[in-house]
Amino acid sequence: MKDKSALLVTIALTILAYCSSCSSSCSAAVQELDAFVRDGQTFLTWQEDGSDWYFVYASVEPITSISNRKWIAKIPRGSNRFRFPAVSSHRGHTDRKYKELFHGKPWAERIQIEPSLDASKGLPDGTGLFVHTIKTEAARYYAVTSSETNAIHEGQNSLVTTVDEKPGIPGATLVFKKDHLHYFVFFTDFATWNSDGIDDHMHGYSHVFAASIPEKVIDPSPLSVRLHAYSAWNGVFMPYSYPINNGVSIAMFDYSLTWWFGHGESLTTTHGKNAFHGKVVNYTEQRLMQVIRWLAGNPASFPAAIDSSRIYLLGGSMGGSGVNHITCKQGDIITSGQASKGYTNWSLSEELAPYARDNRVNVFLGDFQRKFGTLDDNNTTNLSSKRVFDVLNLASWVSDPKANVGYLETANGSIDSVIPFWGVAEFWDALETGKHPYSAAWLQVGHSSRLGSGSPMVFHQLRSDETIPAMANASCNSKLDFGFRFMGRIKQVMEKKIQIDNPITHDITGMTLVVGPSTLTSKRYQVSGTDGDFILITEGNLLDYTPPVTAWQKSELKRKLNREPSDTEIREQAAANKSRYLVIDGDPQGTRNGHIAWSSTHQNFDKSSTDDDIVDTENQWCMNFRLEKNQHLGEWKLNTATVDITPRRCQKFKPPVGTQVRWENWDHSSPGQPERIASGEVSVDRHGLITVPEFIVGKRGLGNRLILTPVSR
Repeated sequence: MKDKSALLVTIALTILAYCSSCSSSCSAAVQELDAFVRDGQTFLTWQEDGSDWYFVYASVEPITSISNRKWIAKIPRGSNRFRFPAVSSHRGHTDRKYKELFHGKPWAERIQIEPSLDASKGLPDGTGLFVHTIKTEAARYYAVTSSETNAIHEGQNSLVTTVDEKPGIPGATLVFKKDHLHYFVFFTDFATWNSDGIDDHMHGYSHVFAASIPEKVIDPSPLSVRLHAYSAWNGVFMPYSYPINNGVSIAMFDYSLTWWFGHGESLTTTHGKNAFHGKVVNYTEQRLMQVIRWLAGNPASFPAAIDSSRIYLLGGSMGGSGVNHITCKQGDIITSGQASKGYTNWSLSEELAPYARDNRVNVFLGDFQRKFGTLDDNNTTNLSSKRVFDVLNLASWVSDPKANVGYLETANGSIDSVIPFWGVAEFWDALETGKHPYSAAWLQVGHSSRLGSGSPMVFHQLRSDETIPAMANASCNSKLDFGFRFMGRIKQVMEKKIQIDNPITHDITGMTLVVGPSTLTSKRYQVSGTDGDFILITEGNLLDYTPPVTAWQKSELKRKLNREPSDTEIREQAAANKSRYLVIDGDPQGTRNGHIAWSSTHQNFDKSSTDDDIVDTENQWCMNFRLEKNQHLGEWKLNTATVDITPRRCQKFKPPVGTQVRWENWDHSSPGQPERIASGEVSVDRHGLITVPEFIVGKRGLGNRLILTPVSR
């Protein structure tokens, strides 16, 4: 209650500055109540009378008195102003930088509900605003008073005609344009943001997003949605489109850095030291998806036509975390997502304790506790009462074949000290268990660089209206058992062991040791065990090994020395690289599904031929697969690989559960001379899915064509 009181005081002090100039001229009652409906929302405006709060009433009958009536919303004075510019999760200098992003920006001052290109339609101070998201179709009357005992004056503070309301996808209003950047105002569901009806949510329910719309844009345009990181938000409104430079890109703020999910329903600040207790609501995810769903409907009021079958998410760090969880839940609308170095499991416990001291596997656990609550409490959410850390342990979510998962390209750094590496393979295994489409990679890199899976399939060239394969158990996958990862400093190197700065408490026997880990480091040793603060190896001589020097390290030496580094200085850097180690339960870097491509509309093996085109009819499904170079790891070492293939997003090929389906593998390595090399039968499982095991894929020509046909009995 103390935090809530403080928030109400803040709201009152903020609006006082806006309204003091007009308070002396305000009359003693609400006046000029007006209403209109647009895109599934009712907009009410009125002239304030200088009171601190305003009460909104609604009825299917004329409102002539508020006696014995309960208001539907309690709105503070100054509701014509945004609340989010004054609220952040930052402190000190960073907090000032955040607020400077909005200071003096015309689109961030007074709320606009009418379109403009120059922010000239801002609601004047002294104007009250309430936006109702319509749930049911009805003709309603509205009234607004400044107390719960005010008289009703029809035509003044009470509407004399009904507002004809009809549900719809809430839209947005263009309010400002500068070059390619277009700024839009939109309103989320008041009732969700303020479940008690009092407009006191710390961010408010009025928001802004920006869209980059190039002068020459694809028609209809793919939509790229950029999710910013925990600290890299300063340039979120980029004045150009990315990654499709002739497509539309949009961005918005995750105000309180909620990992693109949400926060505790009753939170009034994220600066508190104590863990949150209570219900958690996915406010941020809902806010983002409202805009995406509106744009996917190709609204006439948006300056560019949007291709609803090409909607892509991308982000790194916190943004990558958001891409991971949103792509795994919103696959009906999100075509694909590229997640760089994001969380896959927010529920990693402090009890993991991999070292004798300084155990910080889940680096942001304290941040999660302030916003979501403790792991032990595992608070309920608005998502069918699921528990918050069950929702945010993505492995538990995607292991279900019925989960609504889009294609996910995801990658992590095996020496990233910011986002946990622990358990990433468990998430990928769960995607395969649930038979969902994905590709993944892990490299010996830290947190700063951007990282994708390196797959030959470009995530922003896929389509939602085209079938896609889910792949599992590929023989060309790299080895990673779970994602156990230990790293630190080396104090001493000996022939068969190294002495480390912090003893490892887990059993790492049989795991892989890398000395001087980097993307260039290929030398690895097998761990035979530990002895206190020593890691022992099975074979090899650690004294003979010198780690490579990366191009970045060479450029840094050149920058510091203001000249090309000498051979001696390069050797000194190599010796310095020998001061760090990595232990991992598999390959130090690798890929899952990152060597296999399939021929599709925008990534066609041979545009002049139909032999590799997708077929998706009621009676047949066909797709060509081919081994190709991975951006990070190069070519697969063999000429063929095997993989389990499950068609997903089938448009027409949907044989009933239990149907026997014949599969055939046609070798198209010599175009025009296909040869059937394997065949068999499988059954449609209880989820309506068909999986062909150990399908052979080659490198040459048009690859291998999988043909599925229901068997007539």
